Amino acid sequence: MPLLQKNNLPKDFPPVTYLTMNNWKRGVITLIDKSRLPKDALDEAENIFLVEDGQPSPRPGVGWFGEAIGNDPIDGFDYFDYSGAIHLVAASGGKIIVH
Repeated sequence: MPLLQKNNLPKDFPPVTYLTMNNWKRGVITLIDKSRLPKDALDEAENIFLVEDGQPSPRPGVGWFGEAIGNDPIDGFDYFDYSGAIHLVAASGGKIIVH
């Protein structure tokens, strides 16, 4: 026997709303539940750097820096911008390598 009650449920999906952010000042936070993340934080970031004020920037590739560093493990690295050219500085096997 059917229930004789009015069905006031919506018949369409609600309209999609987008949140547009231009920076993520809080950075990447992976230790808390996604539902508790602040609006200006990311739960995952791949192939990007968050630069000044949380602005996303593409991660620089390594294919155009020069020859391979070698088979020794990389102890540390950094990069710097000098007159518009990006240079990679790496420490590997007791040597400092600049590309």
